[in-house]
Amino acid sequence: MKLVYLLSLFLFFLLPNQTAHAQFASKLTIGIKGGINYTLATPTKRFDVLTSTNSDYKKDYLLFDKNMASQYAFLWFYSFNKSLSIGSQVQISTYRYLFENTYNWSDVSNYSVTYTFDQRHQYLQFPLLFKYTILHKRIRPYIQIGGFYGLRYSSFVTAETIETETGFETTSEPTSKLFSNNEQFLYSNVGATSGIGIVYTFKRSRIGIESNFFYGLKNIADKQNRMNDQQLSGEFYSITDNLLLMHGSISLVYSVSLKCLRRYIPPRYRRLDE
Repeated sequence: MKLVYLLSLFLFFLLPNQTAHAQFASKLTIGIKGGINYTLATPTKRFDVLTSTNSDYKKDYLLFDKNMASQYAFLWFYSFNKSLSIGSQVQISTYRYLFENTYNWSDVSNYSVTYTFDQRHQYLQFPLLFKYTILHKRIRPYIQIGGFYGLRYSSFVTAETIETETGFETTSEPTSKLFSNNEQFLYSNVGATSGIGIVYTFKRSRIGIESNFFYGLKNIADKQNRMNDQQLSGEFYSITDNLLLMHGSISLVYSVSLKCLRRYIPPRYRRLDE
């Protein structure tokens, strides 16, 4: 995705004169967006510190509605015509997912302990999107599809412990600790993305709402370093599973067309469909 930005800048500065620059820029739309997202972590291979005698035991990953976080982005699109455009974003996203481990020791007291983990990853993402605008009125619905490349720059987890002794009918107060666990995860991710949206068009600007879905195609766990955090594995019996991340977002979008730069283009070079 870095090549997309470098190539765009390279082509822009290669354009021979002010007219060519204005022609290129007049087809651009730039903007910002921000909103909330929900992440679903899907384990493809599981790892555990302790072996359970219960064959039904498994680590419990919570669903979308428990995993809310946020994202925001700078975006740009280049229009080939009124309907089809290509663009990209510089997007900062937090991927958040919760999972639980519950262990039981069956004896006189029937002791159990539940560990709840709130895992967060912060990514700088670069989606490359093809967008198709369906209508060309004031209200314009659209669909978009493409791929993305993500660079993770931070990971941390909050681990909470609750202990219960059924025989004595006592439950401890929850205790929690915050850990940085950067080494347990790879620093890049790739995947596919698609979305739908709708905008209201003013003279030079647009405001709207869109929903996008990101499907990670790469295991984010670092296989070489999954056992490196002795505190997480020793105190909380947690080892990172092989994971794929799915990520749905809802965002408010504000964008501005640069068609105002058409005044720098001599009339004989202006396209009739612009």
